[in-house]
Amino acid sequence: AERATMASRTLLAPLLALGFASLSQAVWKGHREPNRIKMSKKRLKREDVDYVVPLDREILEIGLEHAVEFQAPLGRSHCKKKEGYECIAMVTLASFVRPNKKGPWQEGTTGEVLDERVSACPGIFAPSESACNFFCGVLYNTAYHVNLLKDANRRKGSKIRYDLIVMHDESIEGKDLQLIRDMGARTLLITNSLKHLICRGYYKDGKHTLWMSRIKDPVQYCTQLDFKKDFVLPGMQMIYLQSLKLTALTLTEYAATVQVDIDMQIRSIDYVDIQVGYFLKHPEVELISETGYAPVSAFHYVMATGKELTKIWIEDLAEGFDEHTGWPGDGKPSKLTRDGVEHVDIDWMFIGNDRDQGLLTDIFQIKRDSFYARVRPMNESFDASKLEKMKLLPTSLMDELDGIPKYNHCEGKDNKPWGNNVCTEDNMDPPSGVTKCDIWSRRIEFLSRPELLTELLSGSDNEFVKQCTAKIKTNHERCANFAPQFCDHPEEVDRTVKEGWIPHPRYDGHENNPHTHNKR
Repeated sequence: AERATMASRTLLAPLLALGFASLSQAVWKGHREPNRIKMSKKRLKREDVDYVVPLDREILEIGLEHAVEFQAPLGRSHCKKKEGYECIAMVTLASFVRPNKKGPWQEGTTGEVLDERVSACPGIFAPSESACNFFCGVLYNTAYHVNLLKDANRRKGSKIRYDLIVMHDESIEGKDLQLIRDMGARTLLITNSLKHLICRGYYKDGKHTLWMSRIKDPVQYCTQLDFKKDFVLPGMQMIYLQSLKLTALTLTEYAATVQVDIDMQIRSIDYVDIQVGYFLKHPEVELISETGYAPVSAFHYVMATGKELTKIWIEDLAEGFDEHTGWPGDGKPSKLTRDGVEHVDIDWMFIGNDRDQGLLTDIFQIKRDSFYARVRPMNESFDASKLEKMKLLPTSLMDELDGIPKYNHCEGKDNKPWGNNVCTEDNMDPPSGVTKCDIWSRRIEFLSRPELLTELLSGSDNEFVKQCTAKIKTNHERCANFAPQFCDHPEEVDRTVKEGWIPHPRYDGHENNPHTHNKR
């Protein structure tokens, strides 16, 4: 009922008064007040204020019940506020905070301190060279998808409009996010209060005490934790970050959200349109994604928004993850566990179980029974047919999706396209069914549009934009020279350099496509 009501209503008109925007600034008066972007005319341009739609009061209340401060997106919306139009948010997540340097941990000490006063690159604040490179990747991928969605929103006859929203934590300074908004995207601050909740749930009732044996009061420790300066165990950093993706559930002004990781690019808006169109016509569907090493993949999916879903997610985080019961949240055992469910012969020991992939599995597959797999599961590491609640999209729909370009995903923690060392050495083992030629060709394709940065930020004199554009060009040339050694037909790579596009067999079902590598 909530989905049907939301999909049919007209979006709220732009709010011009700052007083309305202040509704999104509810603050929990606990151990500390999280730092956040101040809603003031001095800090924000007029267009940012004009298009701030306050969060639903019930969403704010759900957060405050667990000491979490939710925010509203900032920046101009491209949605048509007319009856019959549906607005979709394409969302991605950005953060500077990465696992601290390895070393012994002691109570009261810190690991790698991120100095807020010194930046490693001009034009923005970034605490390290790797952070500079990452923000360059964020800007570049934002430019790519802004350009994609701008063309999509201009199509005649389409009733779907898209906004791009870059979600971010407090590690990225507010003034630097103006570059993202200047390109035509929106931004959404995720305060540290949500990470504090994740921390409290993780160590609730003495769970995972091996990691916290030196902490006398885990609740106080978690609530006061400063994620910029305080040492955080490397494994926990990824739990804190990846669990934030589901903040998109709070965006009830949108009929759906489309998750896109920073290291991937949507090749064709038709691929998204088809999924969104099916999603909007079938209220029983609340999540469309792939399945593989985990029941639900978390790098790209179409997801519903809403109060009920937000409540389940927050309650899951508050209760914390357990390897035997999963994410109980509501106090009931998980149906994925072996305990009491004889016909399910897997447990919660899959990749991403204690973060985004586990949360998506629990919310949409177990508690809501509303997850529909986008592709047929064919991974030897995870036999999805054994799951009681696995549902698949119609074969006709999947055949239609297989007939168009999908996405380019530069997965893997090493050799990210924006890094200093991309295409400098052969240090990546391709996944099953993928060749090394595919690995490097994807990076050439990813880096093939550096001109978009200068086109979308034509009026900017920011030195970082110039530096970032030069880096993308340099990395593209280096990969173009590096990749041919792994390909049977180097002319295919030459075509990529010129055209910036090579389909990938894992994501594109084009057996007769002239661009496809014979080596595949």
